[in-house]
This record gives sequence, structure tokens and C-alpha cells, in this order.
Amino acid sequence: MTDWNVLASAHARLSSLRTHVEGLGDVPIQFVSEYHSVLDDLESQGYELTSFRISPDQLRREVIAARPAGLRSPGRVIDGDDLVVEGRFFRMKADAVLNFFQLAHEAPTIGFSAPLKNP
Repeated sequence: MTDWNVLASAHARLSSLRTHVEGLGDVPIQFVSEYHSVLDDLESQGYELTSFRISPDQLRREVIAARPAGLRSPGRVIDGDDLVVEGRFFRMKADAVLNFFQLAHEAPTIGFSAPLKNP
């Protein structure tokens, strides 16, 4: 049986995450960890959410400095130690989970309703 407190908590946490990453170019790993913690809580209620996870190959090192190339010198990028994910990608995943639960609990009509053959 679904624990509605877990669902309500997950929704609140995910909505807050989504709000706080708005406008970020890159999202720090701490937000990704919290996002996965929300998914863990939801999966404990029996939902299959593997496709909503952010895979490790989406993470990259944070760029902390960059020097553009000149006529006689190549450009240079300095990476930091912290991992980040692209902000648009993170927001897409978070929105997808929020939409999934909205649709799952509203039971929407998709497509069209054909008339019954023998009403």
C-alpha cells in the first residue's frame, strides 16, 4: 500500500529542487544526490523510476576557469574537483518525474474516444 506521506514528502522535495535549480547553468552533484534520494523514496513505494535517474556519464567536472585562444596560444580550460550536470538536463529529468506522478494519479484520456459499436 502506498504511503501518502512518502509521496507528499517526495513531491515537496522534488518541487523545491526544481525551483532552486532554475536558471543554473550547471547543477552541483549535491542536488543530483538529493534528486536520487527522492527517487529512492518513491521506488520504496513500488514505483519503477530507473529511466528518470541521471546516469554517471551525464556528470562532468565543473569548469572553474577558462582562457580563450589567442593568435599564438591555445585556449585553456581548468576543471575543478566538483561534479556537475547540465542544468537543462537536470530540469528535464525533474519535470519528467513530476509529470509522471501528475499523470499517474489523474488517469488522463490520451488520444480520442471512439463511439461504442453497440451502446
